[in-house]
Amino acid sequence: MKRNKITTVIFAGMLLTACRENPDSGIVVHKDMEKVIAEAENSNDSKVELAEIHSETGEHYQTEYTNDQLRVTVKVDADVAVPDTDKLSVLRVKQHAFTQDEVDRVRKALLGDAELIDGPASSRRTKREIEAEIADVRADYTDRIANSPDEAEAWQSEMNLLLADLQKEYETAPDEPVSVASDGRLNSVAEKYAEDPGDPYWKWEHDLNADGQVMMVMTKDRSANFYVQNNSNYSNKIEFTTSQVGPQGTNGVLVGIEPTEYDIRDFSPADREQLPPNLYTHGYMMQGESLKQVEGDSCTLSQEDAEQKAQDFMKTVGIKDFALSEGDKYSEILIKSGTEAKNTEYYYRTCYLLRFCRMINGVMLRQDSGMKEDFGDNNQAFTKRLWPQEVIEFTIDDNGIVGFKWCAPLDITETVVDSAAMKPFSDIRATFEKMLPIANASEHGPVRIDIDKIQLSYSRISERDSFDTGLVVPVWGFLGNYTLGTSDSMTADEAKNQGLDPNAFYDLHTTYGSQLSINAIDGTVINSALGY
Repeated sequence: MKRNKITTVIFAGMLLTACRENPDSGIVVHKDMEKVIAEAENSNDSKVELAEIHSETGEHYQTEYTNDQLRVTVKVDADVAVPDTDKLSVLRVKQHAFTQDEVDRVRKALLGDAELIDGPASSRRTKREIEAEIADVRADYTDRIANSPDEAEAWQSEMNLLLADLQKEYETAPDEPVSVASDGRLNSVAEKYAEDPGDPYWKWEHDLNADGQVMMVMTKDRSANFYVQNNSNYSNKIEFTTSQVGPQGTNGVLVGIEPTEYDIRDFSPADREQLPPNLYTHGYMMQGESLKQVEGDSCTLSQEDAEQKAQDFMKTVGIKDFALSEGDKYSEILIKSGTEAKNTEYYYRTCYLLRFCRMINGVMLRQDSGMKEDFGDNNQAFTKRLWPQEVIEFTIDDNGIVGFKWCAPLDITETVVDSAAMKPFSDIRATFEKMLPIANASEHGPVRIDIDKIQLSYSRISERDSFDTGLVVPVWGFLGNYTLGTSDSMTADEAKNQGLDPNAFYDLHTTYGSQLSINAIDGTVINSALGY
């Protein structure tokens, strides 16, 4: 059976404004939705039906070339996947907010009749835990002040601010852990914040989601967490996580992280040899010798059985029209946090991670064009809003479903074009070959791109001036590895210290995903950060 890695979308479009060549304005253009719809309806001499694309693409596409000016090398050795259907449509969509009934069905299927406690209230730190952090802060900043006398005043000021916040939390903290029963209902963030504006959890939620809803509960033994948010600015999601490393363990299944060697770049070469196979780090970094296998770890079921468990679950809770997109067996990182950062312990468990995407009339909504992000005015460094890929993910081992995430669900409100007219693949291929180096050039070193899959599928694109509505359109995704090579500024000693050969092209950063996405209707490159 063919197994596919869980992949991430590369936000190549974010690089378009920093390229060394100016792309054609006719290729990279921000069209509004009505123009896209008009193009889909316009069957002129430059457009073809899906049947013609089937006959034109063939089964394989190979090419290799280098843009010396941009230092980008491209190799394409890829099957061209075209959906086995007679038409591709254009559909209008919007974000779907979870109802209490949907939440109850998912929670019941995952947790049964387990007694639940309120997460925010029951997760409040005790005085003893805060005392330990106060001691850590004092020790840390005392060392900083001693080692950096010129910056002592700044470090002292920063320490005082941190200690003031901790002291404020300490004054109302419980002496012992508390358990507050939960009714399992979605809460209005505005109402919970109004009840106690000083509560740090609800203040944090209010800052991010003032008009939204949240439910955060856990089992009484704190071994499983169930979280729901309806947040139009940061997407709606349901997330269920369990831990096998004690009540403080957490393991968030994060959408869009590929377990490449880059995830373990901070390991020494000796440590890397100790790592379990197919490590999925969730972005956590630790030393190899500190990584321990969960006691009783067991994942002997087949991938077919794991997929069946996922399908049975979706049928039970009424989730329809989703199919497996990627999945494989991984060693997944869990963390157990102590009261002090130095006491944090890292474990791994063996499990299947399975990703499911929506099917629309037999065609997968793969979202190869990336998520929509809003960085606010003047390209501020933080993301003010985001609309990620609609996806359902399962973590499954011999214990059953030990992790579940349903992210960014959609409502399809209208089919605006039943059978879309599209550009021929020859036009798309010419645009791809021209734009790929421009979109992926880096100032930090040479780049190598290896495309191993080309697929025509659905993606959601967004209205430029409307954040939470969009269109689902046919999009060409060009998938493969993006490898950033050894930096020009890296010395031989620096390369050697990182376990790199200074005379070789070595990947400082390799990521798998969609390296370029092109709207099949009008042939424009989609800016994956902006979503259109």
